Amino acid sequence: MPTPLKFKIPTDFSVLTADELGSLETAATEAATPLIERHTTGETLSPDELDTLEQLAKVVTDVQATRDAGVANAVVTGTQTKRAADAAAAFANAKPEDVESEDDAKGDDQDDEPKEGGVAKKTGPRVGEVAGAKGTVPPVVPESEEVKRYSSLVAAPNLPKTAANSVFGNLDAVADEMVEVMKTYTSLGPGQYVRTPVLRVQRDYPAEMTLDGDKSSEEAILKALEFAADESRLPGGSLVAAAGWCAPSENDYSLLEIETIDGIISLPEVMIRRGGINFTVGPDFAAIFGGSGYFHQTEAQVIAATAKTCMVVPCPSFTDVRLEVDGVCITGAFLQDRGYPEMVARFVRGAMVAHAHKLNIFVINKLVAGSTLFDYTNVANMPVTTSESKDLTTLSRLLAVAGAQIMDMRYKYRMGKNASLEAVLPYWVVESIRADVQRRTGLDPQTAFNLGVAQIEAWFAVRGARVQWVYDWLDAYNTTNTSIVGQTAGIYTMPTTVEMLLYPAGTWVKGVADVVRLDNVYDSTNLVLNQYVRLFSEEAILVAKRGYESRRIKVTISPSGTTSATTDMRTG
Repeated sequence: MPTPLKFKIPTDFSVLTADELGSLETAATEAATPLIERHTTGETLSPDELDTLEQLAKVVTDVQATRDAGVANAVVTGTQTKRAADAAAAFANAKPEDVESEDDAKGDDQDDEPKEGGVAKKTGPRVGEVAGAKGTVPPVVPESEEVKRYSSLVAAPNLPKTAANSVFGNLDAVADEMVEVMKTYTSLGPGQYVRTPVLRVQRDYPAEMTLDGDKSSEEAILKALEFAADESRLPGGSLVAAAGWCAPSENDYSLLEIETIDGIISLPEVMIRRGGINFTVGPDFAAIFGGSGYFHQTEAQVIAATAKTCMVVPCPSFTDVRLEVDGVCITGAFLQDRGYPEMVARFVRGAMVAHAHKLNIFVINKLVAGSTLFDYTNVANMPVTTSESKDLTTLSRLLAVAGAQIMDMRYKYRMGKNASLEAVLPYWVVESIRADVQRRTGLDPQTAFNLGVAQIEAWFAVRGARVQWVYDWLDAYNTTNTSIVGQTAGIYTMPTTVEMLLYPAGTWVKGVADVVRLDNVYDSTNLVLNQYVRLFSEEAILVAKRGYESRRIKVTISPSGTTSATTDMRTG
């Protein structure tokens, strides 16, 4: 007979809760540990002890099978929920006049709407209709115009509200779930802690955008980088009262939230399976063109059998770029979590936005450090007698400089005449350009005072540049520069010096690794302080320069509106 167990084994595991399954698994493991230790030391178990060990193993196996079945059911439920949401979205764009109302169903004889020319007049929406439309399903974006995303926030198992492996729709849902997790914690003994996984960032990159360290050949690495940097995959192509109230005031616990992840630089991304990538940019066309293997001979030289020069294909050097880690850690208090959960959730969302911008600073600084400086503010490079030096206006100078640099790079690498280059500018330059245009003479108000970003981008596009307007560069949050935009004290005027990055599309590639975690950690050390680790997140990232050249253009600008018609632009 097997040794009697100190706990009861249920006949149906499916009726147990997640906590009950965990307790049962713990009890079985504790009972089996002495037997396992004796077995591993070479001791022979008795038949009864062997039966007991097999019985305990079956308990652990059944617990795991029950959990797996729950996960499978959750996946099915999540799929059904998505199908229902997709079906509901089809009605989001239905026009109100296309749906027959109750008054219409009564018949034409009860239609008391005023008509003109036999057609019922359509009135605007009522206030109640607009207010009630807050929860309307947003219009479905055509798949062809969507930017494909390869990452999602996936729920961990055994959460109070969210099924395992289901996808969180936004950070609000994540914050709500983290609050619910904290409600399940009980007291702990000395040296004990509870770590509850809440979500994982799942990156499902296609095979053509995944690199597997030593297992990837040089050809595979080059192919993946080229695919990630291919601009044609982008939507739309490359360019383009007197008395008092008496009643007491009501507490308003809502919190203002205005920060966003706008202004993040966009680079081609690849998934990194190992600690980094090892790659080569290959031969530079300028070096190939300037090689010694080209020859021209006269007839006399041919008759004289003059030796012809040849050049050897060089062995390329490889660049090893290693992953680095950025993270964020937040501690919280239990009492605050229970008393003001809105504040906790709001702070977590703000921290995630700040984390995204700190990553943006890291990426932009890598691009700046890896770009060659072309300094137009240095009179040695730009004599004061040139037209470019005399033209300090924001729009004219930026377009002229960008056009000259783009043309120079097209010539240097014999690029296609219509090949586009990436241009990166700080977002505040938009306002300098608008101020410059509005001060120009001879412009109609529609052009002078209603200049949109699309028009500015179109002007750059004509010169072959696709502009990205970014935060976190040449502003107060990036400590590598001294720009005053965004500082605590505020500003009165815009900066008069600006930098612009210019590089062929695909020159820079960002690598990411799937090591992101988002956990609640509850330990005995912080327990005595009524605190816990509210959020802990890490992200592995690298920035690789796989192109030949990236330029950093530095110029002086002034939004004065001055044009060559009002200023002597003659050289000399």
